[in-house]
Amino acid sequence: MRWIQQQIADHPFRVLVLVLVVIALVRAIPDPEARDAHGRTPLVAAAYEGNLGMARMWLLLGGDIDVEEPCGTTALMRAIQHGHTEMANWLLDRGADPAAKDETGLSALHLAARKGERDLAERLVEGGADPELADAVHERDAIEEADDAGYERLAEYLRDTTDRDGRADP
Repeated sequence: MRWIQQQIADHPFRVLVLVLVVIALVRAIPDPEARDAHGRTPLVAAAYEGNLGMARMWLLLGGDIDVEEPCGTTALMRAIQHGHTEMANWLLDRGADPAAKDETGLSALHLAARKGERDLAERLVEGGADPELADAVHERDAIEEADDAGYERLAEYLRDTTDRDGRADP
């Protein structure tokens, strides 16, 4: 504390400049909830690109892990859609909603099934994603997505996770 008092007494102009620089830096910190022209937040854009470093930064700055684009797509869904499995797992490890779906009912699980991402699909189902949830546009569930994409083993796994009532087993 004495050192600070001495610096203020001996170098008031230097201290003033330092304070102004700190204020400018704090004001320059971007808003983690800002949107680009496509309605994406920086976290969703980082997931879209598979940029873990940027995603870490935006979460540290207070970004919402489950923030949605205008169409309802989340960062987790963008990571899966663009083949960024490491990013998708990282988001799930930090609490991203495994049952996320957009405004049409297309889910993170639909996207993992299309890509044949068995390990990721298992994590999503274990987290509460419903393999029999059909999207509103194509009226297809994740099982059909896996089947049609040629991932028979994944489709069989998804079938095995549902009971006779059509609900995912806990």
